[in-house]
Amino acid sequence: VQAKLMASPTDPYPEVTGQLLSAYTNQKTREARLTDLLYHKICIKLQSKVFLISFSSVFRVLVAENADLDVRLSDFSSALHLGVQSDVVVQLVQGKAATEVKDRQGRTALHLAAHSGGKSSLIDLLLSANSNVNVSDNEKKTALHLAAMDGDKHVVASLLSHKAKVLVRDMDGSTPLHYAAAGGHASIVSILLRSVNNRGLEDRNAWRKTSLHVAAEKGHDGVVVVLLETGAKVNATDQSKDTPLHCAARGGHPSVVERLLNWGQTGPKGQQNMNPEVERHSQISTKRALKKKRRQCDGQELAGQTWAVQSVNFIAILRCSRIFSVRV
Repeated sequence: VQAKLMASPTDPYPEVTGQLLSAYTNQKTREARLTDLLYHKICIKLQSKVFLISFSSVFRVLVAENADLDVRLSDFSSALHLGVQSDVVVQLVQGKAATEVKDRQGRTALHLAAHSGGKSSLIDLLLSANSNVNVSDNEKKTALHLAAMDGDKHVVASLLSHKAKVLVRDMDGSTPLHYAAAGGHASIVSILLRSVNNRGLEDRNAWRKTSLHVAAEKGHDGVVVVLLETGAKVNATDQSKDTPLHCAARGGHPSVVERLLNWGQTGPKGQQNMNPEVERHSQISTKRALKKKRRQCDGQELAGQTWAVQSVNFIAILRCSRIFSVRV
């Protein structure tokens, strides 16, 4: 094996390659053969050109020699898990490496590719090798959950083209839409909603929060706009009876507070969007949120503004809405 590789004119680092191959071929037991995967793990972490080129050469020979490509490390990861960020994936797939192998977190190579900024072409390659696009990890997350979290629209589009389920829930009851909203990825939110004809808008997680709750809580105004325009209910309540408005006020997000208040008055359904009971509850809860925020931020700088400035902004927004009369 070593002679074949050392004779290759395409390897610019024969000494490094020779050392790596020696470490592999000198081992006699299956357990000791984890050495080559450990070297590969170092290669991925270092992202060194020398190691990447050398390991590419090593894998070409190992695949040709029918090496065991599915041997596992102590965390149950395989060579395919470790190689998702380099060109050895092509060689591993061609060598029939098992694509459904899971690591200690229950994740396959597809999970890692979707969550590590992998290219859509890599996703397509793994799926063409019969990877299950909807396989879940130990937290019930699919590759689409992770891609939505990262916000790569090309990876999301690739997964959707292979029939990834959009309405699937993880162990917390969250869908990919929840994660896209939490990350502030408005374009991903739009893509996901279009793929299922706007279903899932009112899907709730374990805390009874919709995607609008999550986006408002994080202060993602762009996502809030997309969700509202798609038909999200502005007055949906979670398990604490909080609406998205409460979440935005508690998080200290003036632009989102203003957006939700204006929508409550002038949205597609007009004044029907704010019924008396929700109005009363919103008034009380928003006052409490503002007071709590003041206690937390009093005398401190927050996003370049003191609490005194922020409180004035909040009060102005709420009073101008003609819904609340706030005293703090």
